[in-house]
Amino acid sequence: MIGVLIVDDEVLCAEGVKCSTDWNALEVDQVYTAYSMKQAMKVLEEHEVDIILTDVEMPKGTGLDLLEWVREGGMNPVSILLTSYAQFNYAKQAIELGVLEYLLKPIDSKLLYQVFEKAVAKVKEKREYKEIHEQAQYWTVAEKDRLRNFWRSVLERRIDANSRIIREQAAKEHLPFHENHLCMLVMFKIHMEQSAGSWLNCTGPLKEELQACVFPDWKQVVPAYREDRLLAIAELSDGMDEYRANMMRNCGQFIRNCKEHFNIVFSCYVGEFREPGELADQYERLGKVDANNVAERSGVYGIEMAEVRLPYKRPDIETWIRFMSRREYNAAADRMEHDLHVMSHERKIDRGVLEQLGHDFTQAFYGFLEMKGLQAHQFLDDEKAVELYQRRTVTVANFLKWSRYVIKRAETALEIAENSQSAVSCVKKYIDNHLEEDLNRNQLAGLVYMSADYLSKLFLQEIGCKLSEYIISARIKAASKLLEETDLTVGEVADKVGYSNLAYFTKVFREKNGSTPAVYRASFRKKN
Repeated sequence: MIGVLIVDDEVLCAEGVKCSTDWNALEVDQVYTAYSMKQAMKVLEEHEVDIILTDVEMPKGTGLDLLEWVREGGMNPVSILLTSYAQFNYAKQAIELGVLEYLLKPIDSKLLYQVFEKAVAKVKEKREYKEIHEQAQYWTVAEKDRLRNFWRSVLERRIDANSRIIREQAAKEHLPFHENHLCMLVMFKIHMEQSAGSWLNCTGPLKEELQACVFPDWKQVVPAYREDRLLAIAELSDGMDEYRANMMRNCGQFIRNCKEHFNIVFSCYVGEFREPGELADQYERLGKVDANNVAERSGVYGIEMAEVRLPYKRPDIETWIRFMSRREYNAAADRMEHDLHVMSHERKIDRGVLEQLGHDFTQAFYGFLEMKGLQAHQFLDDEKAVELYQRRTVTVANFLKWSRYVIKRAETALEIAENSQSAVSCVKKYIDNHLEEDLNRNQLAGLVYMSADYLSKLFLQEIGCKLSEYIISARIKAASKLLEETDLTVGEVADKVGYSNLAYFTKVFREKNGSTPAVYRASFRKKN
């Protein structure tokens, strides 16, 4: 579909061109006319126009003004100018605006038709170029996706870890792969806790930075992205040792630049040049190196670090426990953080060391709680505590986050346990504010980090009744007040105080107050 706009302040001229031209032969579908720049702008805003034929001399905006506005608006129609005067300035501006033809009035109809033919051909040429360009872009993106998915399949062993099979599969998918080259995997891992941004938001600049710092010849590298990692696979046939050494040095500069320019903290893990069939093994080994980097130190690490295991030297856990015994809980957490930072700085901690430390501290901490008469499961089985516990040996930061959380929970539990009146008051307040809910002994005991039996015993000591009896009394007391002060039905009152069974509510109410809820309300209102 091709649209033409004819602009001329001489109405007869505009309509004459419209009526005398064989638009069907030109394959033009829509023809619009405008008699001023303002009208033309409105047509262009509302319709798709491919060709503009405009007079130059018009009041309230010339044809040149119109074409300038069109260009500024990002539109790109084929333009033809009409004028009654052959002025040099007009011609100069027309050239600058990319006008196809510059015609003098009066117009020869045959010449005008030829110019329209030329304009239509230009429109078709532009469309063809645009289509080819879009297809090229599509195939470029598609090829990158295929390349990325291919290497992911290799790394995740979805393609047999056999160099011949990998090369054959690459050939089937028409992917670039050098027959005699060896491959080396490089993994950049972002440390989320220390990074203000995400590499996913700046992949373009990061690739440029990576190319400049690490891989001067980008053709040797195939980028593959995965979660919190930026992966690259380098291919070479010779000079591999020198290339790897230079690249490890350059990776350090890349890491510093990422921190400075993007506020992203990376560590870099570098494999070795091996056959393509060994890439999946390299990926797993580099994953081990990363897992051992529990201090999340930003640096460059070779694959050989996968086999290194640090000896475990037990830190002074007893000092941490002594602080807690003296109720100096913050000091205990601070001392623990200091000791772990020293271990990290001296490179004396890896995944194995952190796991052993986690085991030793957990054992010592639980022993401390037992000595104080507390059981850890009474206050460390909440969702957050479980989640932190499961991730405590992944990084030093996670370990410190978990330890501070459990120490704080222990502090609260001990304060409540050592003050029975405070524990009972806390539970009473919760019951009074949650009468509509299903209240059970274990849930309430968890609020004060005690067993249900021990909490019930405390209630008996402090207020003279068991926990379950207090819940019933609180509900009936609240129900009595609602019957006295509101017009809620008996069923609605029952719901408000946690009884879903009306018959059972009536039975309990009669046992406590000597009458049914309805009789109680009637009696109260008769007296008052």
